[in-house]
Amino acid sequence: MVVPVPDPGHDLLALLIQWPPWTTMAEVLGEALVRRPYQALALALDRRFAMNRLEQLARHDGLTGLVNRERFFETLGEHEIAGRSFAVLYIDLDQFKPINDTLGHLIGDRVIAACANRLRHLSRPGDVVGRLGGDEFAIGCPGMDTDGAEAMAARIVEALAAPIALAAPTALSTQVVEIRASVGCTVSLPGQAVDAVVAVADAALYAAKRAGRNCWARQ
Repeated sequence: MVVPVPDPGHDLLALLIQWPPWTTMAEVLGEALVRRPYQALALALDRRFAMNRLEQLARHDGLTGLVNRERFFETLGEHEIAGRSFAVLYIDLDQFKPINDTLGHLIGDRVIAACANRLRHLSRPGDVVGRLGGDEFAIGCPGMDTDGAEAMAARIVEALAAPIALAAPTALSTQVVEIRASVGCTVSLPGQAVDAVVAVADAALYAAKRAGRNCWARQ
């Protein structure tokens, strides 16, 4: 006997399966299966979905789906403990505040989400992409050397400079928003703490801003 049970965490149904030891018990067991076991499994699946959702919210940014600041540092800390080197690219959107002031926070949020999506597509498998707050992002790249970090920084500047087309509420037209970004990059040194590596990348970011924005710098 098979009873399908909706699983809120997946598109497919869960299946509750029971084999009666004797054919004559099939009717009795079938009735029991449809009642309490079904309810218990449905409750367990709902609880699992809720717990997974809470964990997702605790570790990820609600707007972009990227990892949050805490999870970003935690992930890089695992590489530090394991003795693996990593690059950090610190990204800040240039002149983002005027977008919120002139176009509204709804458009600003959609621009943030679009930029996050571009950063996600630029990253490699195993990289960690985080939103550290506001219009600041960071990418941690395990095993990436200086040449790779510089190449990644250049790609980020180019990708974020491309116009962002946002569908208008009527869906009959689009609104094009242009944004730029400054990027600072660095590669960890042996024994260097995560906080120190990110601080160096942050300093490189501000060097890029002092150089005129819409560019990258390395330290």
